[in-house]
Amino acid sequence: MFLMFLILLFRAFSTFAIPRGEIADRLSVTVTLMLAAVAFQFIVSTMLPKVSYLTVMDYYMLSGFVMLILMVLENAVCGAIESDDVGNAIDLWCSIVFGGMLNIFYIRKIAHF
Repeated sequence: MFLMFLILLFRAFSTFAIPRGEIADRLSVTVTLMLAAVAFQFIVSTMLPKVSYLTVMDYYMLSGFVMLILMVLENAVCGAIESDDVGNAIDLWCSIVFGGMLNIFYIRKIAHF
């Protein structure tokens, strides 16, 4: 389950391959992935036992939702910036930061299992 959700999050990086000016296309990819993550969480919650606290999987998926929300915000902000130099710089730095977040939060968590 962890690996499947990780693959879903890796697909979110495909938005950086879409030109920055095409806001609708970039947002459609990230929002569709967010909807897929919600469906995945619904399916996973039926397989896990009902407990009154958050499990490791819950924390894992919540941090994934935070990352997807931040990517949606980044796509909207970078697309709205008129200056190409500033927008491209923000886009580049956000891709580096999101890659670091993915490495720290997800790949290292999977290594512990």
